[in-house]
Amino acid sequence: MPTLRVLPCAQVHRWNLYMNSPSFTSTTMLDEFRVDVRSSDAVRGVFAAVAAHASRDFSKDRRVEGFEETWLKVIHRGQELDPGLT
Repeated sequence: MPTLRVLPCAQVHRWNLYMNSPSFTSTTMLDEFRVDVRSSDAVRGVFAAVAAHASRDFSKDRRVEGFEETWLKVIHRGQELDPGLT
């Protein structure tokens, strides 16, 4: 069973509704951890493992109306991975 090294970060945007753009962005690196995954697991399985480790339900985060970005992303070698990939 492969082990993934996860380097999570939380990115916070302060949004200016008048200018319709971010006025401030900060990124906080969170504690590194490792997750055991099956090789048949999809990327969304990694999302579930990270949420379980963080003891957080990401679906309850607030969102500005019309904001279309995804909440969670898996980046590998500079490329965002599709949640359906294994």
